[in-house]
Parts: sequence; structure tokens; C-alpha cells
Amino acid sequence: MRSLVLALLLMSAPALANPLFTDPPATATPRARMEVLHIPSGGVEINGVAYLAAGPGPHPTIVICHGWPGNEKNLDLAQALRRAGWNAITFNYRGAWGSPGNFRFGQNPEDAK
Repeated sequence: MRSLVLALLLMSAPALANPLFTDPPATATPRARMEVLHIPSGGVEINGVAYLAAGPGPHPTIVICHGWPGNEKNLDLAQALRRAGWNAITFNYRGAWGSPGNFRFGQNPEDAK
């Protein structure tokens, strides 16, 4: 799955020398940034972060789901996608990584939605 995402990224990325490893020009406005999200799901607000790409949009956007509920959050992938001109949304399922609620596998699709 990860290699498919990277292949799609490279095919649709803005014209940069190597979008996975090269930052956008320092003069790009707006600048790349992160915004904290509080996403309503199941009666609580789960924690999330938006990695927002530099430069004028619109930018394609992808939602990244972390492991269940492991250590891998794929934030390196979020950074690479943002660097290549994508917005990346990450979030923590209910009851995982500090999000309120109780973790249950069955509610993960609702949290992702």
C-alpha cells in the first residue's frame, strides 16, 4: 500500500527536482504548516493533525490511518506527501494515542470517515 501511495504521489507531484526529499521554495505562499484538528466521531472529538502543503491550492488531500493501535503513525509519509504538494490528514482513533473514548476495532471505519 505504501509503495502504491508513493508511486501515485510521484506521478501527480508538482514539478520539483525530487518532491519526496526537496522542500518547496522558501518564497512559496502560503507556507507549509500543520494545524491541530478536533474531529467529531462517536460523541467525542478525536485528535488529528492536518499537514498542509505550501503554495496556492487547490492541493490533493489524503487521509492517513495509523496502525491498530500500534506505534506506527506514518508521519514520515505525511511529511513526504506535504513536501510533494499534497495535504495529509492524520488522526488518532477513539481511545488511541490520547484521543478520548474507548478503542474498539469495530469503530475504526467510523473514525476514519
